[in-house]
Amino acid sequence: MTFQEDTASYVELQEKIKQLQNQAEQARLKEIESVIEDIKAKIALYKIEAKDLGFFESKASEKKKNMPHLAEGKSTQIKYRDENGNAWGGKGARPLWLKEQLAKGKKLEDFEV
Repeated sequence: MTFQEDTASYVELQEKIKQLQNQAEQARLKEIESVIEDIKAKIALYKIEAKDLGFFESKASEKKKNMPHLAEGKSTQIKYRDENGNAWGGKGARPLWLKEQLAKGKKLEDFEV
């Protein structure tokens, strides 16, 4: 086997991969229609609403339900901010932007509000 044959074989395999990916995508799109029909039928049969599936609840509202002290509307005051508008209240893990600045030699006090 020469280098030329190895390259051709690789190129052929890459082309075959593209063809198979296209076929897989076409099969997926074809199957989606029947999956959606099935889901709609079950939604109608069981009288499922969007709220039952959690479609309209954000992660934040879910977190507030599980943590009553957050549901009271208390917000963390911003204690640190950089020139780009990134902010941190000083609780929990330090955000990446702050870690990067501290690694560059800046001090936490440089970002106090």
